[in-house]
Amino acid sequence: MPLNADQARSLAQRIASGHAWAEHRSEFAFVSDATAFASFIESILATPDAERMLARGRAAYWHNESGTIVLLSPSDPDGGTCFKPGEGTRYFESIG
Repeated sequence: MPLNADQARSLAQRIASGHAWAEHRSEFAFVSDATAFASFIESILATPDAERMLARGRAAYWHNESGTIVLLSPSDPDGGTCFKPGEGTRYFESIG
């Protein structure tokens, strides 16, 4: 799902200010606050190492260097989530 810059920025801000920050911030020691987290998410959405379309209109974006996945979900109030799956790319490749 290609995103333009405004879409990526808006979604990144929503994700960074919701569940992803509240539940997964400890996975991102290099990120100092939700604003920096939003910038990090936006960079993944803008230039993912891999992306996949998923069921129910969702999309997944993968960042190799950090082992991070950004999941976009239109039905989620935050627009999606961002975390580091323990299974790495296996998780990314297996989600549907």
